[in-house]
Amino acid sequence: MAKINPIAKEIPFYLTKQISEGAAAEPGAVNLSRGQAGFLPCQKIYDEAKRIISREDKTIFRYEKSAGAKDLRKSIASWYGRMFDLEVNPASIAVTVGGTGAISLTLQTFTKFGDQIVIPDPSYPFYTLSAAHSLDGRDITRLPLGFNKVSANNLRPLIKNNMQMLILTSPHNPTGFIYDKETLTGLVDLAEEKDFFIMYDENHFPEIYDKKKHLPVHLFDRKRKFSIMLGSLARLGLQGERIGWAVLPESPDITSTFIAQSPFTCTRAQRLARFVLDNYENLEFGREFQIYEEKRNWLIPRLNELEGFTCPMPEGTSYAFPNIRRFVEAHKKKLMEKVRLESKKRNISEEEIELSMRYNSILVYKYMLYHAGVGCVPGIAYGPNSDDYIRLTFSADKQELEEGFSRLKERLFAL
Repeated sequence: MAKINPIAKEIPFYLTKQISEGAAAEPGAVNLSRGQAGFLPCQKIYDEAKRIISREDKTIFRYEKSAGAKDLRKSIASWYGRMFDLEVNPASIAVTVGGTGAISLTLQTFTKFGDQIVIPDPSYPFYTLSAAHSLDGRDITRLPLGFNKVSANNLRPLIKNNMQMLILTSPHNPTGFIYDKETLTGLVDLAEEKDFFIMYDENHFPEIYDKKKHLPVHLFDRKRKFSIMLGSLARLGLQGERIGWAVLPESPDITSTFIAQSPFTCTRAQRLARFVLDNYENLEFGREFQIYEEKRNWLIPRLNELEGFTCPMPEGTSYAFPNIRRFVEAHKKKLMEKVRLESKKRNISEEEIELSMRYNSILVYKYMLYHAGVGCVPGIAYGPNSDDYIRLTFSADKQELEEGFSRLKERLFAL
């Protein structure tokens, strides 16, 4: 009998998606686990989406160029110029199926069997999912950081002879810190010295607060040989359009190599993406992220009021990443009893129950969901050294945030 690839069977379901779907399925729960944008696009974008689809346009449902529509690649380059005073060659840009498509293709194109890939802990789970499971035989090194940044000093001791790629995220998911000029300069210098690539995921670029600035790594990689910048429209309320991109190192035919095995991005979505980037400053995004900042300023101090919770103020993203270790240490026995009892009521498997008993963050995730009716993401999803944390989003409606915190305050300590 024909069988599927056994490696494919070993690839785990995307944990943060699984958890978010589980929270959404819990009756009456306030779901603060989801990672998508918390607002809808403005009316101008809806109007443009309607205008794009016309029977007069004979190309709207046809294939586009493999590397992406030429005009869209020019629009992406122009956007970098306006936002960051950064010159980008459109010929070095490849359009991808969402931000995750850009991640997968970058790992596939720039690393091979046996190469070392350094991934900070915590980090966006898809990096490890793609590098360790979808691509067999990569040498994955986790760099435990907590709320610290990767720097040349803490990276250098980990570098092996097979070092090929460092993965950075700025603003960083889930901690919210932003990489600065000094740190990025040091890392680019180290990449040149040791001859490795930096994959720089800037998907959360617009979610920045306190008048801080996002810095694309190409500003410091002046040779354009050691860095790949990844972006998407996901944080602009257009996640369903699945438009991402990669700004690649300067090299002949690099985009052709990069997209050789890539699925094509929807032609209609590319037309809309071009409109969004060309008109970025006039589509009300600034106001939406000002609202995020206001909700951040409301939520973080309140999380720190909860006994046993410690949460730094994130500089960017739409996430809070509180440390819950002291809360667990103070109540672990009762937490385990409550979660085991509620899990059995829901016919949860013994295997899944044991995971809750083994990991602090899963224990708190289950307790918050079952007992307080609030969904979060356990920190263990972001790396083996991040089990003392949970992630909550403040992209949710203010009413949801208020209800969620009210439940935590009233029910969390009712043990």
